[in-house]
Amino acid sequence: MLIKKELASVPVLPMPEGDWSKGSWRPTYIPTAQIVELEKSGRILAVDYYEGLNQKLYSRFFCDGSNYIVYNVEKKVWRSGYPYPGCSGYYSGAVASIDRANDVCRKFFQADNKWCRGIEEVNHFIYQKGAAKRDAARENLNALMEKHMQMFPEYPENFKEYCSEHVFQNNYIFFGKKDRKGIRTAWCSHCGSKITIDQAVASGKETTCPVCHKLSMYKATWLTKELSEKADICISYKVDNQLLIRWAHVKRWYGQPSFKEKYSAEDYAFSLYLVVKGAPKLYTYKYFKSPYGYGAEWHRLPIGSDCDDKSYVYTDNLDEVFGTSYYNVNLKAGIEGRNIQIQFVHLLNELKNSPKAEYLFKLGLPALASSASCIDGDPDGQGMFQRQIGVTKQYLPMLRQMDVTAYELGVIKKANEWVSPELLRMYRNFHLCGRAMTLGDVIEEVGLSRALHYLEKQRKSHPKESAGKLLVEYRDYLRMSKELRVDLSHKSVLLPSDVVEAHKTITARYNAALEEIKMIEGEKLNSEFQKKVNEHYSRLGITGFQKDGYCIVLPQLRTDLIKEGQSLNHCVGGESYYRSCMMGVNMIFFVRKADDPKKPFFTMEMDVTVGRIKQLYGFGDCSAPKEVKAFADAFSRHVRGKTRRKTA
Repeated sequence: MLIKKELASVPVLPMPEGDWSKGSWRPTYIPTAQIVELEKSGRILAVDYYEGLNQKLYSRFFCDGSNYIVYNVEKKVWRSGYPYPGCSGYYSGAVASIDRANDVCRKFFQADNKWCRGIEEVNHFIYQKGAAKRDAARENLNALMEKHMQMFPEYPENFKEYCSEHVFQNNYIFFGKKDRKGIRTAWCSHCGSKITIDQAVASGKETTCPVCHKLSMYKATWLTKELSEKADICISYKVDNQLLIRWAHVKRWYGQPSFKEKYSAEDYAFSLYLVVKGAPKLYTYKYFKSPYGYGAEWHRLPIGSDCDDKSYVYTDNLDEVFGTSYYNVNLKAGIEGRNIQIQFVHLLNELKNSPKAEYLFKLGLPALASSASCIDGDPDGQGMFQRQIGVTKQYLPMLRQMDVTAYELGVIKKANEWVSPELLRMYRNFHLCGRAMTLGDVIEEVGLSRALHYLEKQRKSHPKESAGKLLVEYRDYLRMSKELRVDLSHKSVLLPSDVVEAHKTITARYNAALEEIKMIEGEKLNSEFQKKVNEHYSRLGITGFQKDGYCIVLPQLRTDLIKEGQSLNHCVGGESYYRSCMMGVNMIFFVRKADDPKKPFFTMEMDVTVGRIKQLYGFGDCSAPKEVKAFADAFSRHVRGKTRRKTA
C-alpha cells in the first residue's frame, strides 16, 4: 500500500551530471531512480524526472510492484497515469538514457528485456496496470450488457404479419410461363392464393389481387432472381414496470424457385429506461459496423444517451406499454396505420416536454410532433395554427396526408410561394434533406418551383450526377455570378442550359478575377485570414492529421484557397468559402498525399462544430474514391473528438 505522506519524505536525488544541451538531440526529461525501504509502504521504486530545458524537477513516480502513483511537482497534486506527457507503452523517446536509472528500474521490475532501456519499464508497468483495469471494465460492461439484453422479450407473435401489413407496402403477384393451353399460373405474395391468368400480362405492371384485393405488381418468375426489401422497426416493451425499446433491421425477400415470402430480423439498438438504486438511468446499446470491413460489435453509448434513429413503430402493444393517455395523447391511435418512419424516442421526449408537440400530435402530425422544439412559429400569424407552425392552416391537409417532416416544413417556409403536394413530391424525389442550406440559398434567388424544375432538367442531362451535387454547382454558379456582377436578369444566364459547363466557365473567370484581387489586396487578406484561422485551429486543437498515406494540410493564407481552386479547377477560392473559414464554422481543409503534401489533391469543406463533411471534391469537382472518403471520415471523427473534449 502506498502512503502519500511517507512517499513525500523520500529524498529527491540530484539531477545526473552532464551537458544535456549539446548534440543534435536534447532530451525533454532526465530521470534518476532509487529503491528505498519504507516502514508502511515497503520496498519502493522512486523515479524523479527533471525537465531537460530548465533542469527543474517535473514529477515523481513511486511504485511498490503492485500499485503506483505520480506526484506532479508544479501543480502539487497526486494522480495516476504516465509521469510525463506524450508517452505510452514502452516508448520513452523523450527521456534521456541514464545507465544508473536503467539498472535500478531493471532490477526493481526484474526485467530481462535487453532491447528495452530500464527506464522504459516504468511506462510498461503503467500501461499494463491500465490495460488490466480496461479489461476488467470491459468484462463488467459486457456482463451488464448481456444481462440487459436478456431482459427483452421475444419478437411479437404477429411480427411478420404486422410488417407485411404496415411496414412493407408493396405486394406482388408472381406468374410463370404459359402452359400448353396458354394459361399462366400465378400466386399472390400477400394472401398466398393461386390465380389463373388467361390474358396478356407484363412484369412490372400494377394490378389488384382478385382474392385479397390488395394493390400489387406483376413479377415474372423467370426474370426475377431474388426480390428483397429492407426497413427498420422500433418495438416497445414494459418489463417489471420499466420501459424497454429495441430497434431491428427487417428484411423481406422472395427467392427462386418458390418465391415464398421470407423474413429475417436483426437487432441493432436497445434502450433501457431503468430505475437503479431509486434513480432513473438510461442505458443504450448500438451495433456498429466498421467502415473498413474489420467486423462489427455492440457498444454502449454514454449513460443517458438514446437512439434517435428514424424507423417504423410497432403499434399493436402501444396501449399496453404507454397506456391510452401518454401525456394527454393516445400514441397508438395517432401512429397506427400511417406507414411513416419517425424518431420515436424524440416523439416521447417532445410530448413530455413541449405543449406544441401535444398540439401537433392531436392534429394528426406525429412526424412534426417528434421535432416540435425545432419548429419556429409565426408570432404575428393568423390563428393558433400559424402562430405555432409558421404556415397558414391551408397547409394542414397536405401536412397530414403526406406526413411532412420538420425539414420539409422549413423548405415550405422558405419557398415564399404556394407549395403544392406535387411540388413537395418532386422535392422528396431529389433526396435533398442534407442540402437544406444550399437549397435555401437557391430558393432566395429563383424560388422553389423554378429551382426544382431546373434541377429536374439538369438531372436528365447529367444522369450520373447526384441532385445534391448539381444543386451545389448551381448555388456556386449563382454566387460567383453575383460577385462578378453578371447580369442575371436574362433567363438564359439565370438558368443556363448546362449547369456543369456554366459552373466550369464561371469558375475560370472567377479564379482569374481572384488572381487580380490577390495582386491588389493579397497581403492584407492573407494577414487577416492567417490570424483568424489559426485562432480557430488552436481553439479546436487541430494541428494536422495523417493516416493511410494521406494527410491534412491546414490553409494558412487567403491565397492558399485561391491557388487550390485554380489548381483543381473548382470554386473553393470564392469569397463565400473564405468568409466561412474566417467565421470558424464551415472550414476548408486540403487533403493531400502524405508523400507529396504540396501538390493539391482533394478539397474538403467541414462543419467543424459537429465534424460533418459537407463537400469533398477533386479536380473539376470530381468525386473522391472510397479510400479518400475513408481518410476524410477518419479526420471528421478526429475533429468530432477534439470538439467534444473542448466542450466537455
